Amino acid sequence: MGSVATADVESPLREACDSIQLDANFFRRCEGFHAVARREWGGRFLGRASRFAAALAGTEVSGETDYATGDDFRYVDWNRAARLDELVSRQFRGQAAGRVTVLIDAGPSMALGSPSKLLLAQQLAAVLGYLALAEGRSVAIACSAADSQRYTGRPQAGTWFDAVEATAVSAEFNLNESTNLLAKTAKPGDLVIVLSDLLMPDGFQEPLGTLRKRGCDLFVVQVLAPQDVEPDWLGGVQLHDVQTAGTLAADLDDEDLKHYREVAAEFCRDMRRYCDRAGLGMVQFRSDMALDTCVAQLIRLAAIPSSVGR
Repeated sequence: MGSVATADVESPLREACDSIQLDANFFRRCEGFHAVARREWGGRFLGRASRFAAALAGTEVSGETDYATGDDFRYVDWNRAARLDELVSRQFRGQAAGRVTVLIDAGPSMALGSPSKLLLAQQLAAVLGYLALAEGRSVAIACSAADSQRYTGRPQAGTWFDAVEATAVSAEFNLNESTNLLAKTAKPGDLVIVLSDLLMPDGFQEPLGTLRKRGCDLFVVQVLAPQDVEPDWLGGVQLHDVQTAGTLAADLDDEDLKHYREVAAEFCRDMRRYCDRAGLGMVQFRSDMALDTCVAQLIRLAAIPSSVGR
């Protein structure tokens, strides 16, 4: 999949991707997404229970939330249920202390697509970060060595959105280097969400394997542009490989495109098989899908390892 899959037949790397609008309306949409996610996931963010939940949970009650399907019955405030006929779950200090890190691929290939792959990745990162913050988790964004700030709680959603919005494509970005840097600071049991097209000349196994060896719990959101998997280039074209800055003149016919689509389909199947074997959560989206559709599928499928949203 290397050079052809990351090719832009129109121009070399664009300086900027589509503009992302994380405004008050987006905030309200996230609140709606959270209501749906709470019903589907209960108290488990992305439907995934932390392996260290028992060790982290304390005995000091820090607050109460409305009971949601999947909440542990042991945490229900039964006295309040008897008095007021309403179900709420008690939250304990440290109970939702699981750390979440969102790794956004800002490599050149993420600038491709219309809308761009980066735009959808940013929107999904903003939503997922908000859902984590609403559950009281600590969230950080990872794109470079300088990224270290963590955000906690719904009141910090605005600054989280600012951090996501500041993400920009860079010719110097390298996903392998970013995962190596993240592995140095990540703790075993941390949930790491990777948003990327995973179109890498040396394969996707190394960056994901680096975080797995660290003991991180991975959830992969693969974002592909329509032309990544179903290009319609015919005739004489000049291909620009945005990863290597190389160019290639080619004369493509229907048979060439058929072979390419077969290779692209096998690449997507390889990703699903890898995540299945490793027990990773996974969804796959195309950059031209509507955000609401992507989030609805992600919420519904997140609890199923290696689920595919297409």
